[in-house]
Amino acid sequence: IIEQSNHQAIHKAGYQPFTRNRMIKILESHRRNLPMNTILDDYLHHLKRLDDDINSYQTLPIAKWTAFSWQGFYRDLQKRLDGKWGYVSNPNGGFWGFWWKGNEQQHHYWQLEETVLRAKIEAKEYPDVKAYRDMCMSLLMKDSSECDLNLKRPKRISTGKNMTIAYRENYLQLQENGLLDFEKTVFELERYGQYKQSVKLEEV
Repeated sequence: IIEQSNHQAIHKAGYQPFTRNRMIKILESHRRNLPMNTILDDYLHHLKRLDDDINSYQTLPIAKWTAFSWQGFYRDLQKRLDGKWGYVSNPNGGFWGFWWKGNEQQHHYWQLEETVLRAKIEAKEYPDVKAYRDMCMSLLMKDSSECDLNLKRPKRISTGKNMTIAYRENYLQLQENGLLDFEKTVFELERYGQYKQSVKLEEV
């Protein structure tokens, strides 16, 4: 009924997903062909309201997006970028995230934390995590300058298994009316997955 990043568990168990849109079509057909049923009509209203909430990223200013809006945005973004999305819980309150890895990038992956784009690394296989982080950050900032990626160094540089090495706050592209321009946003994000690193780690 709600959105999901993937249906792998369903397919693995030998089933097929029965989606919200399919249920809406069935219930709308029922309303045309059968006498009124209050329970089914209420359920249809609930599903359509949920559908409107999830698609609201198309009609609301970004500042007014809800959790459902982000789900709808990530759902449609996933059709264009090979990534996954979901809710990430953390001490700061959590966020809806989308993450993917570019075809040309060796050491980092990209993560959307709602309105912020971050470049992240996993450093668990490296004995000197700090040195690896600093090297990845230096190479990425060099590429950002050369490829016009508009990335900045993190305000706070932490050390751990997953670390942010760069970020951008204004990746969402807007129309003149202030609503999201989905196609321009996809084009902007595709640049990050397609740019080619100038230097590979093994060359350093």
